[in-house]
Amino acid sequence: MTQSIVELRNLTVELPIRGEYHEVLRGINLQLESGEALGLVGESGSGKSMTAKTIGRLLPSTAQVRGEVSVLGRDLWSLQGAALRQHRTEVAMVFQDPRAHINPVRTIGDFMTEALRTLKRVDQRTARSMAVDALVELAVSEPERRLHQYPHELSGGLLQRVLIATMLLMKPKLLLADEISTALDVTTQADLIAILDKLRRKRGMSMLFITHDLDLAAAICDRTAVMYAGQVIEAQASARLHSDPWHPYTAALSAARPPLEEDVVRLNAVPGRPLSAFEAPKGCSFAPRCRFATDDCTSGPVPLTEIDEHISVRCIRARELHQTDALKGGTYV
Repeated sequence: MTQSIVELRNLTVELPIRGEYHEVLRGINLQLESGEALGLVGESGSGKSMTAKTIGRLLPSTAQVRGEVSVLGRDLWSLQGAALRQHRTEVAMVFQDPRAHINPVRTIGDFMTEALRTLKRVDQRTARSMAVDALVELAVSEPERRLHQYPHELSGGLLQRVLIATMLLMKPKLLLADEISTALDVTTQADLIAILDKLRRKRGMSMLFITHDLDLAAAICDRTAVMYAGQVIEAQASARLHSDPWHPYTAALSAARPPLEEDVVRLNAVPGRPLSAFEAPKGCSFAPRCRFATDDCTSGPVPLTEIDEHISVRCIRARELHQTDALKGGTYV
């Protein structure tokens, strides 16, 4: 039986917005197993990055958190001092914009070796050798020369590889990848993701992969969880998510993807706008945009229900819609 690397149980996070606390995550239930890659998809503002920051214990000090968060078998909120520093070496987070997270006035070599020298007590020569090896693994050309360069001398694609290599130097057990390929061109994106996926499998590392690209999540993730308005509304095997959706929102996202193999006159779009958690109605948060919604959908909270051990969905009409194939080959909203 596999060990759960991450367990979120009824996680709710509130942040102060214009002087008042509002929910940004509500009732999150999610598991990530050892060695597994879990995709997290959804529109902007759905809570994907906030979920990752919670797992990395990177929330602002003003955040109010309820629920249980277990990472690597430890209660996240009980960690203090040395235990918290250890947590942040075992859980690495890579953000979308590397230029915002690499000190522009220090060399690449200084940036890459700092944690090794200060936390692992590795001598400078060994640390730089390890940094070169890490850059080679990420297919960075002329790695020795890169250590002497500054961030402004590298392209965005190279700098993202540097950031990933730096995180992997600490040999983390869990990688939180937040939109790491969004700003890259298609060719660079494909190369980077292929290398990262290969390294993840080689090391047996778990990964939470946040993306807007449903096809990319399907290609490299074992399972995918779909978020909307601060909640997980569906989770199942990535290979089946697009071909056999259980939630109207998942079906709508899949239908909105432009097909590459045929011409289309007009793309399918989800009408309305995505809601933040604190804007959502008390019932189904997707109900205002869903053509299948009934009065029962908005009468009370909708739980995340397990269809079987591989599929979870937050929709009171899920079984009915699935049995009638209402979510296949049509318009969902």
